[in-house]
Amino acid sequence: TYYHAKMARLMSEQGLTFDDFPYLNDTILKDSYVDYHWLYHVALIPFEGLFGGLTGIRVATVIFAAVFITVFFFVLLRSRARYAPLMLLLLATVPTFMLRMSVAKATSLSLCCLFLGILFIIERRYILLFAISVLYVWVYGGFVLLAGTAFLFMISRGITSVIEHKAHVMKARIIYLPVLRFFFRGFVAKDALKVGSVTIAGHLTGIVVNPYFSANMEFYWVQIYKIAMVGSPAAFDLGRGWYATPWPVLLFETVAVIVVFAVLLYLLVRFKTKWSGTFVFAAVMAIAFFVLTRRSLRMFEYAAPVWVWFLAIGFAGLRSSVSGESFRTKLKRVLWQTGAAKLGLVAVLAATIGVFGFSLSQSLKFVKQSLNNHP
Repeated sequence: TYYHAKMARLMSEQGLTFDDFPYLNDTILKDSYVDYHWLYHVALIPFEGLFGGLTGIRVATVIFAAVFITVFFFVLLRSRARYAPLMLLLLATVPTFMLRMSVAKATSLSLCCLFLGILFIIERRYILLFAISVLYVWVYGGFVLLAGTAFLFMISRGITSVIEHKAHVMKARIIYLPVLRFFFRGFVAKDALKVGSVTIAGHLTGIVVNPYFSANMEFYWVQIYKIAMVGSPAAFDLGRGWYATPWPVLLFETVAVIVVFAVLLYLLVRFKTKWSGTFVFAAVMAIAFFVLTRRSLRMFEYAAPVWVWFLAIGFAGLRSSVSGESFRTKLKRVLWQTGAAKLGLVAVLAATIGVFGFSLSQSLKFVKQSLNNHP
């Protein structure tokens, strides 16, 4: 927080870039400084000028969080989610997500870039996807999440291709051969390759057309590959957020999401819902971010909205696939036909309300302590 606030002040006084920055001698930036939050710091400058250092960054954090919630709500609506407000409430039941959104970091702007990228991938808006891929590099060093998302989209296209040709697959004597053939056909489909190439081209442009090129190349190699992919947090003396998420923490944090997922899974099976390409993409994303969160606690802030987005896609697909009598009529009959179903719904509601209340109280407590410590 202090670093970001000070950077905004220094940039407003001395210029937007620094050739020499001798204040980080105990970090990997000691030999060659790279501002990998450059555009985030630029965005902080007006707030620092209007409100001062710490107050300005607090105001900016609130506004940037509100911007992300707006972007996420917009993505839900574009995904044809009919229960978008309820999905926002579900997202608020994840305590760590609420905590990270209230911390003065580039998290909110990073999430904006990620979810706008997801939307542009789904809608095949290639020019906008290129633009957001460039901006993401300037905003935050974790821009590779969007490149990973593009790769996951290619995988989902392969899975969708297999599902679409399941009749041919099931007739084969050696089943894995047609599975591989149809998967590869979808993986290298024209739109899949275009999504991947446009995203990578945008990232490379952001790296090269950058005030800190070419020093940023070495930094990204250390941060992305040596630390995030193959490195050990202890080897680099990293913070707690880089360590694996314990199972009890993971289950407690997501209890409301889990029970809603259980309801969705039951309904998908009960109504024999067909899987759309978007649903497969969302499911692959949800699984991938679960693995990332299990590996690193700091991924919670990205995983939580991805999981909620997946649930929204699932319920939207469920509703559109039900024909004949109204969806509400069928849903009531299925969910209320047994005493066990009624008890389960009451448990889901109670768990959701309980976790939401607890996470809200913890967030308010954190904000109160922060204000008391830094009046």
